[in-house]
Amino acid sequence: MAESIENPQELISLYGSVPNLDTVKIRSVHLSRLGPMVKLRFDLPTYPESVPAEWNEFHCDTVQCQVEFVNVSNFRLTSLTLPVTADIAFSIGDRTASVEIEGPGTSIAFNCLPFTLVGHVGAFKASSDGSDSGRHFYARKIDAKLFDSIPSLHQGAFYDSI
Repeated sequence: MAESIENPQELISLYGSVPNLDTVKIRSVHLSRLGPMVKLRFDLPTYPESVPAEWNEFHCDTVQCQVEFVNVSNFRLTSLTLPVTADIAFSIGDRTASVEIEGPGTSIAFNCLPFTLVGHVGAFKASSDGSDSGRHFYARKIDAKLFDSIPSLHQGAFYDSI
C-alpha cells in the first residue's frame, strides 16, 4: 500500500521513506458521508528515529495517521473489533484497487481508486493499556492548532478531510 500514497511527504520527512503499512494497529474505520470514501486511522508499526523535539519532550512512542481510500465500491464489513492489529492487502488492477483488511475479529473488503491519501500524521505516548486517549502532537501546523487529542466523531475538520 505504501507505493499507492499520493502525498507521502510527511511520512518521508519522519522515516526517510514510506514505512511498510501492510500490518498496522487500526484504531478507527470511518465511512465518509461526503462520498464513497473510507478512512482508516492507525498506528504505524515502527517509531522513527528522527522526530520533532516536542515529540521527544513528551515521550511519544507511537506515530499515527489516517489513510483515505476514494471512490469506494463493493464495501463489505463482515466483522470489526477495534483496536486491532490487522493485515492490509492493497492490490492494484487496471483502473481500480482491491483492499482486504484481516485481523482477529475483523474482516473488511472493498474496491477503490488505485491511490490513497495520508493525513493527520502525529504522535502520542501509548497509555499503559495501549490506548491512544492521551495527548497527541501533529506534524501539520493546522492539525496541531486545532487538535491535541483524538476528536469526537462529529469533528468534521478531522474526519472529513485529510
